[in-house]
Amino acid sequence: SKPRLVLLGAGGEASGGALLDDYVEETNPAISPCGFKKMDEKPYDGEVLTRRVEELQRERDELRKDIEQLCMQQAGPGYVSVATRMLSQRTTALEQDIEILQKKLSGCLRENQNLQEELAEAYRVKSQLADLYGAELSKTKELEQQVRFFQSSVAQAFAERDGSLLECEKAKEREEAGLKMCATFEERTREYQTAMEDQKRLNDALQMELTELKAHTESSLNVLLKNSMKFVRGNVNALQTLLLKRNAQFF
Repeated sequence: SKPRLVLLGAGGEASGGALLDDYVEETNPAISPCGFKKMDEKPYDGEVLTRRVEELQRERDELRKDIEQLCMQQAGPGYVSVATRMLSQRTTALEQDIEILQKKLSGCLRENQNLQEELAEAYRVKSQLADLYGAELSKTKELEQQVRFFQSSVAQAFAERDGSLLECEKAKEREEAGLKMCATFEERTREYQTAMEDQKRLNDALQMELTELKAHTESSLNVLLKNSMKFVRGNVNALQTLLLKRNAQFF
């Protein structure tokens, strides 16, 4: 149970019971029932902890003064023992709190030092990374230029490939046209060869017929010549006879 602080009147009788903690909380609500201010559980940095320690020390001094004033105003040995015990408890709690905060402050200072060292290391690493980033950036720009060059080369190669494919298509069309023309020429050649063979056979037949006609003509000419000679000779003989007769008549 909480210790009760009995406020006595001017005649020494109790004027009413009240808890000392209630009285303290009414006068200073920030103070907890155990006699010191409630601490936040969140971590503090060094400056906050330092202010907290100074604040707790001021509160401790103020509590001491308040207890002394209460003891001087009130009478009775019971009240003095209770007030002394409460003051001792609160003082002990505040000292423990101050000690804890001082330890936390020392830890925070060490951590701050470590963080400063880590920050310096981080700045050094950042500088190195900045240098590396600059080098990588220049490499990236160079690679981008190479990529653009390769892209233009690839685009040119694709254009040349498309042109080559177009030329191949045209050459294929010309080849197909040439093959068709060759097929037409071959067909015409076969037709010409057939016609030439037919003409040769016809020429051979005509040659044979001409030979036969020549032989027949020669034989016919021989016969005609013989008959003509006979006719001419007969006519010559008749003319000679007629001339002889006429000559005989004149003479």
